[in-house]
Amino acid sequence: MSTTTVPGRGQVVAPRRGPARPASPGRESAPGGGATRGGPAARIGRPAPSSSARRTRPERGSASRSPRAPFVLLVLALLAGGLGTMLLLNTVLAQGAFVRADLERQSSLLADQEQELTQQLARLASPERLAKEADKLGLVSSCPAFLSITERKTLGQECTADATPKPAPTTSAAAGAAQ
Repeated sequence: MSTTTVPGRGQVVAPRRGPARPASPGRESAPGGGATRGGPAARIGRPAPSSSARRTRPERGSASRSPRAPFVLLVLALLAGGLGTMLLLNTVLAQGAFVRADLERQSSLLADQEQELTQQLARLASPERLAKEADKLGLVSSCPAFLSITERKTLGQECTADATPKPAPTTSAAAGAAQ
């Protein structure tokens, strides 16, 4: 802080802080704090205030808006981020719903295919079907006979197979493959 010496009086006065106020004509404050009347003679030895030394008050609108601008920008950024996050979340959920629908459709198709294959297996494994296939291949039906090792006998009915095997049926695919 600097001090100013007032010529002719020998008092040291600290400079004023704050905005400079224009003095009213004919009035000037004395170093002691009281106001005295006087014209140019009272101002002798005191430099005239320059226009650059005077502080002007900032405009009221610009001072009140400057601290508000970062807050408004922050709120807008938060809103934009929230909306972006909601859009991303909604998109991911919609994509998951499409994937789920595709997987459910595939599951339904596979369940139908499994049921169809199970029915086909039951039809092919039926005893009547197996007997027909055995006859086509020239197989004989089994006779339940058991060997008793302790008695050295055959228990049950004995059955013998025919000495002449039946010829295997020829199909058009087998004939075409032989050529």
